[in-house]
Amino acid sequence: MDFSISTGGPDAEHNLTTAALPVGEWAHVAVTLTGNTALLYVNGELQVAGHVFFNPQDVFANGAQARYFIGNSQFADPTFNGALDELQIYDYALDASAIRELASCNTDTGLVAHYTLDETLQDQVTGENASAAGNTGFTNGQVYQALSLDGQGAYLSLVDDVADHDDITVAAWVKWDGGANWQRVFDFGEDNTRYMFLSPSSGDGLMRFAITTDNYWNEQSINAPALPVGEWVHVAVTLGSDTARVYQDGELVGETTATLNPSDLFTGSAQNNYLGKSQYDNDPTFNGAIDDVRIYDYALSQSEIDQLVSAADTAEEPPVEEPPVEEPPVEEPPAEEDPVEDDTPWWWGWWR
Repeated sequence: MDFSISTGGPDAEHNLTTAALPVGEWAHVAVTLTGNTALLYVNGELQVAGHVFFNPQDVFANGAQARYFIGNSQFADPTFNGALDELQIYDYALDASAIRELASCNTDTGLVAHYTLDETLQDQVTGENASAAGNTGFTNGQVYQALSLDGQGAYLSLVDDVADHDDITVAAWVKWDGGANWQRVFDFGEDNTRYMFLSPSSGDGLMRFAITTDNYWNEQSINAPALPVGEWVHVAVTLGSDTARVYQDGELVGETTATLNPSDLFTGSAQNNYLGKSQYDNDPTFNGAIDDVRIYDYALSQSEIDQLVSAADTAEEPPVEEPPVEEPPVEEPPAEEDPVEDDTPWWWGWWR
């Protein structure tokens, strides 16, 4: 199987090549282009990566009539023999985990937001960007890169409605660098009377999840072991079937009855959906790093939580193929011949 892009005919193609697709079987294929890197996936797995020096806009730079084919070639090649389904085209490069979601047909089963935080604040599901405040940055993460927050006022604001669901799962990799109690991993709500949050360490020195629609004294909450300092830990909170659960590294560490739903928090007023910040202005902001934030509109099962944790262990940086070095052409000296008069017109071009 071959992916090619060119602005100068077949001899100027940049290619990614891998094994041919199996005959008579369904396979999910995906190609992403970003910067000077092209990636080719089959069934959610990266097959090959390479450097390219064109982007799709370059292909149409000469102003000629554009031709967009499915199953046909720009050349006199044979047309496609088989079946195609679920064609999706994005104006940005999906990351590896989003490609895996597409390949496993999980994009319609409840993933409503996915912030990879791999040097981008873009939600890989909707394409919308979170808003950053304070001294945010990026650092080495558990899955490639991560969001760095300095504990001195840095945080992210997510889009409205990201948490406005009857049931929910919020999952992320977190590395807490310690500091004062009542920092926030996340805090979704409208104000300091209607919210749901996860704090790495509360006033009791325990990790705390809470949800309320009527001030802090009416919180429905879970206390669990505080996060260790300076270590990556996968945390997940699920709400569904009147039950709240908290997980650390896939292990259930807290559970309680919760009759409130996330959708109960939102009355139509302005929403405040924060990563790293509290609805209470006097609480400290998060000090550490957050990676691979996922929000689902249902409560993930234990096995699905386990899959999120184990997926980070198998994530690998894609191999990159260096483009071949092109040797300069060697010009042979022209052979001397007797001059011959010839009125035949001459031409040149690309052919295949």
